[in-house]
Amino acid sequence: MANNSTLIGMTINQSYGGGVVSAWGVTADGVSGATISNNKITINHASSNAFGVRAVTNSSSIIVSGNTISVTNTNGHAYGLQVTGTSSATVTGNTFSADGTLSDRAIYLANATIQSGSTGNAILAGTCNNAGGNTGSIGLTDGTTCP
Repeated sequence: MANNSTLIGMTINQSYGGGVVSAWGVTADGVSGATISNNKITINHASSNAFGVRAVTNSSSIIVSGNTISVTNTNGHAYGLQVTGTSSATVTGNTFSADGTLSDRAIYLANATIQSGSTGNAILAGTCNNAGGNTGSIGLTDGTTCP
């Protein structure tokens, strides 16, 4: 994604075999003001790491809302949403599912600032993984938060 860009209402289906190191559905890397909204993102992978949405490394003012994100990795780690090194992300009304042979990380947070109002998210499969250094939390529909 680019600065001040929007991805809305798209269906993204990606399938990768074992030769690809990592697979990414949508990545906001080093950008500001990106919005990922009302998309259906499905990733099927067979090697290393698979990501539905990544907001990483010096990104800011990222909005992830109303998406259905499903990631399966038959030979590695599955991440529905990864937010690392990001200085303001708002995450609302999403549904996450992650199924990997090495880990099932529906939401993975590391050194992330999550904005207030990040509520209404559901984890159907997988877990919340807190790698530390986070501020704020993502509210889940079952009444818990991540982290």
